[in-house]
Amino acid sequence: MSLPLPRYVEVLGAPGVGKTTILHACAGARRPDGPWALDPEYASGGPWDGVRGLKPRGRFVRDHPEFAAFLFRALGRAALDRDEPAAARMFERTQALNHVFAKFEHAAERLRPDQVLIVDEAFVKAGAPPLLNHRHSGETLRETLQRPEMGAAYVHVDAEADLIQPRIVERSKRARSHRGLSEQQVVERTRRSLDSWRRAVERIRRAEVPTLVLDAAEPAEANAEALRRFVEGFAPSQDDTADAGSGTAPEG
Repeated sequence: MSLPLPRYVEVLGAPGVGKTTILHACAGARRPDGPWALDPEYASGGPWDGVRGLKPRGRFVRDHPEFAAFLFRALGRAALDRDEPAAARMFERTQALNHVFAKFEHAAERLRPDQVLIVDEAFVKAGAPPLLNHRHSGETLRETLQRPEMGAAYVHVDAEADLIQPRIVERSKRARSHRGLSEQQVVERTRRSLDSWRRAVERIRRAEVPTLVLDAAEPAEANAEALRRFVEGFAPSQDDTADAGSGTAPEG
């Protein structure tokens, strides 16, 4: 996969749909004809009990193996006592986020022109406490990585439940059965979630962020074709190559 620099790419998909597998293949860590696994029930938001989905243990930020360890240490410091005042919790949360974003800037400075920084669900994979696993953290991260002065190519992966439309209806149905919600409450809950999904997609489109959404409701072949078209769209033009020189990131 080639990315003209600077470039920010968003990859969205339900758990198990194949986001990390795709990144492994693009990074050369898995052959195109290598093993691929997808549990349709898991990927479509079915019950998790007794279901095994695609959960590769090789979560990574390419060429920056110390990054995950840093996130774990930085975010772990924000696992605060819930009895502390809200202001103190917010201060600690802000401090932890500042550490994380400073690390991104440091990593960007160290990237070679032929490298792409892959951020694979950083807040979740780092074992962040619920205090930091909030939508605002992901939105702030996106805004930070899209700043022109970052001057690097990024691939950001996310699986936020409210950004995955096929999971929303299923989640609402399960909530009705588990929490005793009325049908009207489920309808209202689903409507709010779908509105949130549409607003998020619209924000991404307005920012002109290249986005690959892997739909768990589609067969694997359809997602593979969507990926092929998406990656082909990154082939740099001759003008891009002339302007960027060595700034194009092949084989990211």
